[in-house]
Amino acid sequence: MVTYLQETFKVSERRACKVLAQNRKTQRYEPRRPDIDRPIIDRINALAEKHPRYGYRRIAALLRREGYHINIKRVHRLWRNEGLQKSTSKSWKRPSGDVENACHLNPAQQPNDVWSYDF
Repeated sequence: MVTYLQETFKVSERRACKVLAQNRKTQRYEPRRPDIDRPIIDRINALAEKHPRYGYRRIAALLRREGYHINIKRVHRLWRNEGLQKSTSKSWKRPSGDVENACHLNPAQQPNDVWSYDF
């Protein structure tokens, strides 16, 4: 966004950062280790493609068997960032009660016949 402001309005980085209320250090920040996780991410993707039913815990165990010294929390973070986390499906709830006693099938014939109607 800062570079867009600089190019569009021909202003300095200092002015653009001040307009956006952003620290100038964030514009100059470069990660020290840019792609240290890339080999692990590639291996996680390969294992997830080979074993689609496995979760991140099982994949972490497979990675450890292959010789990677990796924490399960790190595997989970990389797993989520790669979009491999499956959404939880909503469980189907079985309807309770008998169909024979349904209120629309057996309406009340006289007073005090069906007590659930009185409440």
